[in-house]
Amino acid sequence: MNTAIAGRGRWRSARTRSLAAVTRIIIGLLVAFGLAIAVGMPHAAAARGQSVDTAALETGVGLFAIAVIVVVASWVFQSGSTPSLNHWRVLRVQLLWVVAAVGLRLPAERRRGRARLMVSVLLVLVLAVALLRTPLWHLLTEHVSGPVGDAQVQLNADRSRWSTSGWAGSIPGLVLVSGVVSEELVFRGVPLLIVAATFAVTDSQQRAHRLVRAVVVVAAWAASSIVFGIIHWEFSDLNVVSMVINGAVWGGAALWTRSLVPAVVGHTYWNLIASGAI
Repeated sequence: MNTAIAGRGRWRSARTRSLAAVTRIIIGLLVAFGLAIAVGMPHAAAARGQSVDTAALETGVGLFAIAVIVVVASWVFQSGSTPSLNHWRVLRVQLLWVVAAVGLRLPAERRRGRARLMVSVLLVLVLAVALLRTPLWHLLTEHVSGPVGDAQVQLNADRSRWSTSGWAGSIPGLVLVSGVVSEELVFRGVPLLIVAATFAVTDSQQRAHRLVRAVVVVAAWAASSIVFGIIHWEFSDLNVVSMVINGAVWGGAALWTRSLVPAVVGHTYWNLIASGAI
């Protein structure tokens, strides 16, 4: 009898932890995509040739819709049908957690965290130079078949035009940084979110939980790197391979530091070199 009761208790505890993780991930995904939309507004406006008023209106409508969904989802997962003071307090805590979980922060640990951050930033910068400015790039092009696609040529021309046209282009670097940060929120922020949610509901003292953590980290890192490469498929095979490599390094740096800073720095520097700006 006691064994059966203990078993049911463990099952309920596991179900509660799983529901908590799912809740964090769902709300986190909504917030992450909302942040990506907001941050990416200058880049999207430049690509579409939109005025600041039109871009702001579209972004505002999108963010409002996401905010409504987040609030409703928070109430539903808290098993409540009407808003209350406690709902808003819990939602505030969840939102603050999400902002940190997607990597919009510096490492929490002062010495070790900052050291990791500096090493990671140096690593992504060295990688960009090594791939684009050394014989390693020529070696890579020899083993990856397929010419540069028309889409890549057009994108390079468009990027040059976007960065200097319209209201967004009038602010140096705004279009570039906007596009980079919005992509990093999706491709590195979401894996960070999933890993953080998993770590929040598992116990490092239990062997099974440590295995779950390891599987989630590796799966999130690998999946985000591969998907990041696949979305560049229309440009060229070489672009796919280089983006998978970059995605793996930027994703690894983000997971190691729990921050998007190394990935944003590396991605920005890569785009600058690849476009011939530096």
